[in-house]
Amino acid sequence: MLLTVGTYEHLDFGLLLMLLHIIAGA
Repeated sequence: MLLTVGTYEHLDFGLLLMLLHIIAGA
């Protein structure tokens, strides 16, 4: 369960970082 939560947070952080990078590049 902890592993799932950690993976979810990691994916969420990665998605946010990608979104930020797209906004910065635009």
